[in-house]
Amino acid sequence: MRIPEYDVQAAAGAGLEVPDLQDASRIWTLPRSALAGVRATSLNNLAIVTVAGESMIPDYLPGEKVLVDVGDRAVSHDGAYIIHNRYGLVVKMVQIIPGSSPEQDVLRIISKNPDYSPYDQPVVDVMIQGRVVGKWVWK
Repeated sequence: MRIPEYDVQAAAGAGLEVPDLQDASRIWTLPRSALAGVRATSLNNLAIVTVAGESMIPDYLPGEKVLVDVGDRAVSHDGAYIIHNRYGLVVKMVQIIPGSSPEQDVLRIISKNPDYSPYDQPVVDVMIQGRVVGKWVWK
């Protein structure tokens, strides 16, 4: 499998999405068997991005590589997502807070590091760029 890696800092400007395949900073080649447990919309929708910042410690450390399903652009269940929250592209835990109608639904944006407070944003103000489906653990 060929999986593109994106330079998130280059793609984190206002309103930018994970870039197209031709904008990949690197291509990783992995045997398909290495992705056997990965649940994704399609293995062709996988991408690799690097975590920046300390808000997701201890789950995701600065500089770690995460595997993202960029085909999963809607929060169907709570979990870790790459989102653009009007301020930049970030890795966060996302929890759905249902409203009385879909237009009033809110996403609770949660950092794993307790030094960072959770906050709520209307679904319409958050651009889901993909769901985190794995990370590299180097030993």
